[in-house]
Amino acid sequence: MVQKMDLTTALKKAQELEEVFLVTLSREELQSVGFDTSTFGPFQFVDVYLESDGENFMLKYQFDGDVTQTYYEKPQQLGGEESFKEVVESYVRLALKKLQEGGE
Repeated sequence: MVQKMDLTTALKKAQELEEVFLVTLSREELQSVGFDTSTFGPFQFVDVYLESDGENFMLKYQFDGDVTQTYYEKPQQLGGEESFKEVVESYVRLALKKLQEGGE
């Protein structure tokens, strides 16, 4: 389910809860935010989560709801903390757009 939140809220919730769901995206939507899907096999959708161990953040991608098909991305892989926050913010914006459109 899509939740209404902003970047600051998402980061805070992830620190408190260790994991917060951000959005479910199609392959095309995931590509639209710059994620390179070419190294992944076929999939219909991906659930994107923001995780935290209290100090460090990472993104978790779970493909087609299959826990064995999970990929993690750390800030270093995205060019640092600021780039990581920009990516998280793009997922939050997509989630809000889906919420406004009445979708999930």
